[in-house]
Amino acid sequence: MKIITHKDQGFLQAVTRVCQRAAQQNTKVEKAVRTILDAVRREGDQALQRLTWKFDHVRIRPDYLRVTSKDVEAAYAELPSSDIKALKYA
Repeated sequence: MKIITHKDQGFLQAVTRVCQRAAQQNTKVEKAVRTILDAVRREGDQALQRLTWKFDHVRIRPDYLRVTSKDVEAAYAELPSSDIKALKYA
């Protein structure tokens, strides 16, 4: 890791490069997340099973994917308001 200070020659260029690199990484992550969400929308539980194996190396049975309304309500009640806003936005 290279440490720079505001007094260093090329400071602004270095900061610009770091910011651009971060933006590129965010774009890659966003694309990956969109791909995952699209697969789940299209394939439902099959996609969840496949992706859980792919990322977590865990095989899950379809009956493990069922969540009761009571469980959803209990989880929702524990969420901070900022998370609820994010879910509504999504």
